[in-house]
Amino acid sequence: MNYLIGSSNINGSRMYYIYHPFPRNGGEYFATNDEGQVYLKNLSRQLGNKAFDKAVFSDICEKTRLVKATSVEECGALLLELSRQPAPVLRMSPGNLAVLDFDRDPVFGILRPRIGVITDTHDDIDHTKSAIELFNSQHCCCVIHCGDIISPSTLELFSGLQPGIKLYWINGISHDNQGDNFLRLKESSSKIGAICVSGEGLGIGELLIDYNHSRIRIGLCHDSYQKDEVIGLDGAHTCIWSWCESRSLDYLLFGHLHHFNIKMPSFEIPTVVFNSGGLYSDILKTIGVIDFNNRVIEVYFATEESRSFKKGMSFILGSREKRNDEVNGRKLLELMGREKARNPGLWDYYHTRDTQAWTLIEEM
Repeated sequence: MNYLIGSSNINGSRMYYIYHPFPRNGGEYFATNDEGQVYLKNLSRQLGNKAFDKAVFSDICEKTRLVKATSVEECGALLLELSRQPAPVLRMSPGNLAVLDFDRDPVFGILRPRIGVITDTHDDIDHTKSAIELFNSQHCCCVIHCGDIISPSTLELFSGLQPGIKLYWINGISHDNQGDNFLRLKESSSKIGAICVSGEGLGIGELLIDYNHSRIRIGLCHDSYQKDEVIGLDGAHTCIWSWCESRSLDYLLFGHLHHFNIKMPSFEIPTVVFNSGGLYSDILKTIGVIDFNNRVIEVYFATEESRSFKKGMSFILGSREKRNDEVNGRKLLELMGREKARNPGLWDYYHTRDTQAWTLIEEM
């Protein structure tokens, strides 16, 4: 007998379950929460309304925690109970995985569904401090660093984040990966209460964020844009592109390019892929803020001369639309043009030019 994925509106949120019909007793229902909701949501997108067999069900059982019920009413009650269970603020697992929930703003008492994204700081002290000021002003719940921090002293600057804003980071491909320096980075990380989500030489990890009774899965990696790149993950070898194609990720954040880059969600590959740019260039320095509530990615920029970050562009994920900031958008476009003129071989903004073939935003 085949299995089906169903969904119900629980506490205002769409939650997923598995239904196994039996002619005699009315069937079995399997409720799940935790990362299982993300897994079933993505599997539902893949399957549509099609049924799946016992082999797929067994695979789901290995990857998620299922709770059996004997009626749709009992299943709904289980989903409600699971949705009310508080998620752990932080849990580390051997698979380079961190889990957190959104803290409430200590001043306003509201949820902060925003995260700061930064990469390739390369020991640029002044702009790193300015980026931290921006993340504090935006009331982010956490900050993610996608590698190439370089020195422990730069990492320790993130102690300037406001209380409740935690830093999650992975190593890059420069000095971050060298054994002694990686150990020193981890020592500094522990000193300021930051979390390293990757292992030495790996530069890859995952972050799960609980928000609005659902779980957002974020893949983190540094040098990840090549389709044929093979990177070890939890003892296995995987292709980053396959990681997106598996539909198991809501977002993939990466670095290394030194300028911002984005792939908007599509039906075929719903994963949003975002590179916030970095502080390495002497022309244009960029960081990002992701707003999960409004499904918007904001790009903030600074220059070598002007060290305060200003909002230049917003990418509205639901409508796959790009908007330039009325005041600063023109300046950002000018700086992007200067970068391209100096280095014509630079990868295009908004899309990569390799075999992944992202769609140009202007053509959407």
